[in-house]
Amino acid sequence: MHTMVNEQMQFFLRGVPAANAHPMAVMTGLVGALVGLLSRQQPTSINPEHRQISAVRLIAKMPTLVAMAYKYAAGPGRTSIR
Repeated sequence: MHTMVNEQMQFFLRGVPAANAHPMAVMTGLVGALVGLLSRQQPTSINPEHRQISAVRLIAKMPTLVAMAYKYAAGPGRTSIR
């Protein structure tokens, strides 16, 4: 399943100041960190098909990353950002 994200993403979130960070900034950082992790696990080659597969896998993880960033910005026990 390509919606699962690496546990390292939780460690990344712990390093971001929740009170000051905009969810989009957190999301940008998560995507950058995930690209670094994915490239270590599955190096992309010059082959366009492999790059396409990697791009689709990254896009498949986006809803999970958005939920993580939103939940982190909302804080524990809250359901909305104020």
